Amino acid sequence: MIFGSYDFGDLIDEFDYNFADGAPQTRRIPGVDGGFSDLGDEAAETPPGSLTLGFWLVADTRSEMDALRDEVRALEGYGLQRFDYTSLDGALGTRHCFARVTSTRMSRIESKHTNLHQKVSLTFEVPDARWHQDHYTSWGLDDGFILSDGKTVGEGALETAVSGVETTFSVTQPGTALAIPAISVMPGVGESCENPKVQRIANGLVADEIAYTGTLSAGDELMVDGKRMYAALNGGNAFGPDFYYRYPSLFRLQPGPNLVRVRFANSGDAATIRFWFEKVYR
Repeated sequence: MIFGSYDFGDLIDEFDYNFADGAPQTRRIPGVDGGFSDLGDEAAETPPGSLTLGFWLVADTRSEMDALRDEVRALEGYGLQRFDYTSLDGALGTRHCFARVTSTRMSRIESKHTNLHQKVSLTFEVPDARWHQDHYTSWGLDDGFILSDGKTVGEGALETAVSGVETTFSVTQPGTALAIPAISVMPGVGESCENPKVQRIANGLVADEIAYTGTLSAGDELMVDGKRMYAALNGGNAFGPDFYYRYPSLFRLQPGPNLVRVRFANSGDAATIRFWFEKVYR
């Protein structure tokens, strides 16, 4: 496990987190049994997360331990950092969240030789209580690619060519929790599309939708990213009377297969739609 640049090593004996907890959203109604749920039939919302990690510091000599303790106490000053967790099953890969240290406990008990082996307990606050794992993501500058080797921005996306008044396809989110994707609608050379709508269909109904009123010509790009509450047309703010979204997160992907429907105003309309998203786990 790694927090920022600090590697906890192999001497970990406690690891716990509450990412599967839900926050009750049901209120009592006077004179009625039970209560009213503000969430309808949606899953319970997850409160800010807490993660506990217990591990050991081991020193070859007693004089080395204070330096190791100082290094651990300095973690609280790191602020919000990436926390990487690699499963014992290597095939599952590495998941990450973003956390900050809120409590550091190191009890010094000289009779138990804590100057040679010191037990440490850290508590982390995790604002977004989910584990994330790379899936359809953009290339980073540290991926090892040469910038002139033909890689293009967006090559890491799930791309689908859509055309006509309606196109449906499936997008699979392999995790166990909701994922919030970034979505791009961009006509290619010789293409255009009018009044694009991107919808997620669940049980025959529209569960999520983003829509733009207007025409996208070749090279125009409508970019929507619910994680950043970002919507832009060619880099400019798209929020306003011409942009519609159905849900506060703009667009969601449920665990497993998701039926996506793209609608245009005309039979000759065409564009490429791209999804960027991570595997997300509780």
